[in-house]
Amino acid sequence: MAGHYVHAGMIGLDGTKMSKSLGNLVFVSKLVEAGTDPSAIRLGVFAGHYRSDRDWSDDVLADATRRLDRWRHAARVASG
Repeated sequence: MAGHYVHAGMIGLDGTKMSKSLGNLVFVSKLVEAGTDPSAIRLGVFAGHYRSDRDWSDDVLADATRRLDRWRHAARVASG
């Protein structure tokens, strides 16, 4: 039996719960095929608190991509 249980929030799409029946699922494989950096996807998904419901949108992905670019730039500057 598990010693710990982690409650997780749901991720919606543009204010609506994602579901197969609604046909509004976002597939990571499709994002990667379109050229999205997998690290930006991870950052977008994990940007909020794990217990909080979150909303996925193009803005979330764009913000995560910009944040990742800033972090990478800062790491390059810091490493000389």
